[in-house]
Amino acid sequence: MRFGDLRTSTTVAQTKKDVKDTFRKWPEVQGYDIRMGLQDAEILFTVNGRQQRLACERFSDAGTNLRALYLTLEATRKAAQRGILKELAAIATALLGPGVMKRPAHEVLGIAESSPVEVAEAVYRMKAKQVHPDHGGSDAAMTELNEAIETYRKR
Repeated sequence: MRFGDLRTSTTVAQTKKDVKDTFRKWPEVQGYDIRMGLQDAEILFTVNGRQQRLACERFSDAGTNLRALYLTLEATRKAAQRGILKELAAIATALLGPGVMKRPAHEVLGIAESSPVEVAEAVYRMKAKQVHPDHGGSDAAMTELNEAIETYRKR
């Protein structure tokens, strides 16, 4: 297997069972939905009360993309279970390197793209209290939030 390549003989039905099993073992996840197109796959789920979307269209078929999502979720679940999520995030960040696309500012803030800057500022202050490292958040989450509000202010 080459770096960045994924080949699987696992059926889509088996991968869906594997996803179900992963989420069954992950108590922080409250529900999920698998969506597949001709090539792409996505898994929508709620973790710690927050909606998440994990999508993949890197590979040539939806089954392989779904398998990639499953492998990502299972690795993340195991890292969470073992208490090494920070380490997993650090290595992922290092491997991705500079120039990786960032989420849009309004998405990070959780507001509509057309929201006025005053709304963005209010939401920023509220979220900053939640994601600040001194209050149980992470440096990465705080950095993303800071970058989002700076970008939003420049609009």
